[in-house]
Amino acid sequence: MIKIFTSVAIHPNIVKRALWVALVVGIVLNLINQGNSVFAGDLSQLSTQKLVLTFMVPYLVSTFSSVLSRISLHPGEVANISARVGCSSCGHNEIDIIKGDWVPYCNHCKSGTKWKVIQLLNTDVVLHSKKEKSLSLFAQFNPNPVIRIDGHHNIQAFNDMVSFIFGKDFAKGRSIHEFLSGLSAQTIDDCISKGLVLKHQETVAEMELLFELRGIPEMNACQIYTANITELVKAEKKIRQQAENIESSIRYASRIQGALLPSPEKFNSLLPDNFILFKPKDIVSGDFFWITEENNKIILVAADCTGHGVPGALMSMLGVAFLNQIVTSGKELRADKILNKLRDKVIHALSETRSEPGVMDGMDLSLCIMDKSSYHISFAGAYNPLWIFRKGEHIELKGDKMSVGRDEREQVPFTQQEIQLEEGDVCYMFSDGYMDQIGGAKLKKLTRNRFREKLREIHHMPFAKQKKSLEQHLIEWKKDFFQVDDVMIIGFSPY
Repeated sequence: MIKIFTSVAIHPNIVKRALWVALVVGIVLNLINQGNSVFAGDLSQLSTQKLVLTFMVPYLVSTFSSVLSRISLHPGEVANISARVGCSSCGHNEIDIIKGDWVPYCNHCKSGTKWKVIQLLNTDVVLHSKKEKSLSLFAQFNPNPVIRIDGHHNIQAFNDMVSFIFGKDFAKGRSIHEFLSGLSAQTIDDCISKGLVLKHQETVAEMELLFELRGIPEMNACQIYTANITELVKAEKKIRQQAENIESSIRYASRIQGALLPSPEKFNSLLPDNFILFKPKDIVSGDFFWITEENNKIILVAADCTGHGVPGALMSMLGVAFLNQIVTSGKELRADKILNKLRDKVIHALSETRSEPGVMDGMDLSLCIMDKSSYHISFAGAYNPLWIFRKGEHIELKGDKMSVGRDEREQVPFTQQEIQLEEGDVCYMFSDGYMDQIGGAKLKKLTRNRFREKLREIHHMPFAKQKKSLEQHLIEWKKDFFQVDDVMIIGFSPY
């Protein structure tokens, strides 16, 4: 006990406090007891014994009270020291208490607990020991292999599961690099010195293993946790291969879809002044355009099918095939009649596939028939319009509010509208993908109004420059946001 008392008494904070107490109290006591001699300036009358005692006694009293306060550990209070203590009430229980922790009650004595300091402890050493014990217990009961290595990359400890992977040659003192050749020394050093958590993947004994390295700077060590991800890697490779096969099939489908769409040469031969901005969201598109000539009349279609990607592409191929059947029959070249017949064929085809009740599959489109000699246009639309810019003025031929396909108004005939084009007129047909694109500072849709004003701004330009301007505007609007839908815009002028 004397040894413990002494070791606490020489603590710098206790010594400093005791010296201040001794100085202040000693001066006051000397002035009280020997003040006359001090004020008279007759120092020969001062008692050396009294002088020493008046400073020594306050020093000892202050030291004693400070030490007693420090080594007194009462349950429910915060510990002032790190120490191994024993319960003097029962004489059985011994525990280690860390400075700053709450002092517990003895398991046997409860409210009658009286702790007595047995040994002062170094806080860092105790914490190190506790952490090491905690890590060891965790490794012992972990169902996966756990390894601990020191700052020299040598094996310190490991649990029983390690031998199932590395075999009997795995032993303490050997370098971890003998067993994990792909794990760099720099990675381990960084992990330990900076307390990092790093991942490392390596094939060992035909198993794909994922290692998690957790640096423990205060122990100059690294704990390595192992997970067998062989089956996961096999599954990932299988999924990747399947994805590649699917993508390859879709790309082949894209070539088929491209072959069904009018070639640039055909389009340019029928409408020399034009541009087509066609940007599928996925590899294949649910938007399609179609053009042909019958009886000196150009029939032009811009369509947006239900969905995008593969479902939309299948619907678009259906639309192209039906348009070829209807128009090449040559019976009636009226815009409204073509849409009525197209709708009947789409509904019949979808009925054959037994589509679910309430599913409104089909397409929104605009269709123009232009007489090449008079530049007179007949128009019919399913939701989608025809826009014309004439000397800065915006003219809109609106489509009927119903789709080509399953729709609540599928029994209602489409209507035809007529307009005579004039020299300088610029016409636009489009899907909703451009105006629905999310972007801008507030991540909102580009909107129909912005799209219309953009066309008003550029409609006087050559068509190649119009297309480039629209592409750049779309890029600047969406920035890093993904493309939300297929984009198609057709611009043309008959003059």
